[in-house]
Amino acid sequence: MSAQQVQKDVGVVVNYTYYLAESKEFSELECLLFKYSFLKTRSHGYIINIHCNQKFQNLCQELEIVPDNFIPLEEDLDIDFKTFWAYHKIKVYDKQPIGEWHLDVDAVFKEVPIIHDVAIQVGYYDLPEYSLGNVIPFKGICIPENYTLPKYAKASFEGFNMSVVIFYNENLKKYYCANSFKFMQHNKVEFFETGWEHMVYVEQSLLKQYCDYYKYSYNYINKDSDYYHLGAAKKNMPQDLIDETIKLIKNKIKNLK
Repeated sequence: MSAQQVQKDVGVVVNYTYYLAESKEFSELECLLFKYSFLKTRSHGYIINIHCNQKFQNLCQELEIVPDNFIPLEEDLDIDFKTFWAYHKIKVYDKQPIGEWHLDVDAVFKEVPIIHDVAIQVGYYDLPEYSLGNVIPFKGICIPENYTLPKYAKASFEGFNMSVVIFYNENLKKYYCANSFKFMQHNKVEFFETGWEHMVYVEQSLLKQYCDYYKYSYNYINKDSDYYHLGAAKKNMPQDLIDETIKLIKNKIKNLK
């Protein structure tokens, strides 16, 4: 079945996933960007599911964000959330049907994305870099007991940016999720300052390596769609740029309404 036929049969469904920790609060910029993303997605006529914990659902209600469904997150006590902060997303991928989009709360479909007949569509090619443009070196990865890196694994952070993803191949999705869980469960990361490398490696790098090795076709959304993702840039933005961006997003929200 082609990707277009899957989309026609299931309709267009967009999933958001967020676990808002008790110690974290959303900034004004983050709140506005998520609201803009949600309203823009809604303007395309898509069905929207938000997978979240109660604290994030409360935030949605404060922001007057009302999806078609709020879906509680499934916790996994065998996974260290501080290291693998995006594991809830992979749990959502695992249970959502093929043909449904997943979109990050800081990403926006500014226009209807083009559907390609491939196994998977993702945001864009990603290779983490320092702020000065130097590629971050691969120092190594902590491997949990009872896990062996697959034969296709490479020592590289090159991968897919998963700010948006749509799977059209069930076998690819199931393998990716199962391998990710096996890598994350009981993985006690014992080195590196933050351990961020491990989440990036299992979520982004191993997936691209698997697709390349086994010849699964893929496409990058940002090549032919008007797609925006703030990503890690929000952590380093100067205040004047934050203020300018907030003003811009407020105007976009006003125009949408």
